[in-house]
Amino acid sequence: MLASPRLSLLAPLAVVVTMLVATPSAHAVYTTRTNVDTSPTGAEVYLVEAGGDKLLGITPLKLVRLPRGTIKLKMKKEGYDELVETVTIGRTVQSYVFNLIRTIQPATLEFISGPEFTGAKVEVDGRPEGDVPVSVRIPPGRHHAVVRKEGYKEWERWIDAHENERFSIDVVMQKLEAAPGEILVTSNPSGGEVRVNGGPKGRTPMVVEGLPAGPYLVEIVLDGYQTFSQSVNVESAKRTVVDGALVATKGVAGEVKILANIANASISFDGDPVGVAPVTLSDVKPGTHLIEARGPDGAVTSKNVDVRAGETSVVRLELTAAPVSPTKARVRVLANVAGAQVDIDGVRKGASPFAVDDLDPGTHFVTVTAPGYAPWQQTVTLAAGDNPEVIAQLGQAGRIEVRTKKGEAADVFVDGKPIGQAPFIGELAVGTHDVVVRRADGRTEEFKVAVATDRIVKITAAFGAKDPNAVPANTRPMPFSARAMPAGRGSIDAYVGWPYVIGFQAGGGIGSNMDLGVHFRSSFFVVINELEVRYQWTYAATRTVAASLEAGIGGGLGGEGRNSFFARALAKGSVMVGDKAAISARLGLLGYTDSLANDRSDSGAELTLGFSVEFRINKELNAFLIFDGNPTGGERKLYSEAGFPDDTKMYGSLGISYMF
Repeated sequence: MLASPRLSLLAPLAVVVTMLVATPSAHAVYTTRTNVDTSPTGAEVYLVEAGGDKLLGITPLKLVRLPRGTIKLKMKKEGYDELVETVTIGRTVQSYVFNLIRTIQPATLEFISGPEFTGAKVEVDGRPEGDVPVSVRIPPGRHHAVVRKEGYKEWERWIDAHENERFSIDVVMQKLEAAPGEILVTSNPSGGEVRVNGGPKGRTPMVVEGLPAGPYLVEIVLDGYQTFSQSVNVESAKRTVVDGALVATKGVAGEVKILANIANASISFDGDPVGVAPVTLSDVKPGTHLIEARGPDGAVTSKNVDVRAGETSVVRLELTAAPVSPTKARVRVLANVAGAQVDIDGVRKGASPFAVDDLDPGTHFVTVTAPGYAPWQQTVTLAAGDNPEVIAQLGQAGRIEVRTKKGEAADVFVDGKPIGQAPFIGELAVGTHDVVVRRADGRTEEFKVAVATDRIVKITAAFGAKDPNAVPANTRPMPFSARAMPAGRGSIDAYVGWPYVIGFQAGGGIGSNMDLGVHFRSSFFVVINELEVRYQWTYAATRTVAASLEAGIGGGLGGEGRNSFFARALAKGSVMVGDKAAISARLGLLGYTDSLANDRSDSGAELTLGFSVEFRINKELNAFLIFDGNPTGGERKLYSEAGFPDDTKMYGSLGISYMF
């Protein structure tokens, strides 16, 4: 029997129905490509499932397929806490970055000493920790340790502690009556910041003076180089030398994780917007930083955070619903020196970076100070609701002392700004400054001073009754007088004379009451050409008279095998006629050994007695005459070979000096 056409058409349909009924419906799983990363990278990423965790790979993961919907991801990395995060995967490509936090292990300090110092009191960061010997646990970072015992100088040290580090500190204390010594600190490259027992002293090369005898930790810090440290023992009235060879290194940054108690709080870091909380900042420079949060309703709060290299700092900011009163103002103060102290209108507020709230509208006086740096000052004018940022650039400082001759009260101005009243002792930025001292009756006295880190500049204002013996700071150089040229001033001298037909000299001041020069002279080029290095020290000087000692050493070459070697000493006394002229008496001793023509030689010594006169031509030029005689000694045969039958025993020169 043949099947009807209608039954033939229904047969395939029945098969499909049978398969659908017989085969269970499978649940389709949809995925979306997703980017997954961690900070730091290199973490294993797992998909948490009921049947067990599934390894997806190691971060960073690019376009990995993840099931849509709510899932859990687990991140693992050696040295960091395991992190589990719940995320929602949608239909579009998404990117996630998860921050891993590691557990910080404390460091351990052991303070030990000999029997003499047992029982000394130990403080770390201002907290009592017991008596020596004692063991103290501290978090990683920089800490200040102080040990005190009656009859001994306070022992202190800054300690850079590292995670899970354990080390011993041998406390050796110095008796108070110990005489001071000093340390000469140099480095290659130069310019490194010098710290002695953690305290800043200046930059290399420099001499750290006034140190009681005993042990010290000397550190040299320079950006881009490893910190150099050396323990030295300073002896009484002696100089210890520390020469640091700095090794270049790459700086290590820290990390800051910022949280807020309300949603959509805008976060600023040191005044720069960085996003909406929560925010994680990597590669943050170690030091103190200012974090601010601003809510959608205008509420503002701030907090300082100390960031340490290689560590993660977590900061939580609490905002209130009420905004800052619009009748008040706010100012943020940042500084280029971490931890610098901020004063507003003479009131100490805290360490920079710092935000000051609730200021009345008007003009306020901002002062920023730090040890070893000149105070920074600026006025800021605020209106209600203002929130400006003030950046203080502190510079290295030296010490200055300002007094009046009769102890009168007087205002002190530096570069046109008031800094206090005399007597005044404080710090000024390194460099040249104009100092004005103004008495109550309006009478003033002006000074120009050069401030450096290695000395104290002392000023006494006499208000017209000046000390007649005081030497003006800008005294005109008189190169051949007994008064040494001022530091930073110099001269170039040229002359003609006998027995040296022509000569040239260049010199200048190298410090307080000292100058240095180089002298070339020629007694005809075929006879002898000599080069001398000279040094002069003025041991007494007033406005009108001066006395000095001068030393020189040198040698020369000439024709027919001639050569010379000599050393001389010269005592000079001068009478100064203002900055117009100088008349000087000269008493010298010359020792020499000469090789002459035809293989002859001559050695001896001669005592010379003479004078010099020099006078001003104009602002830059002097003329001079020098005469020396040899009344008692024998002749120097080298001079006879200059063309005369005998040494004349009378020597002179006439020339001109150019001052600069």
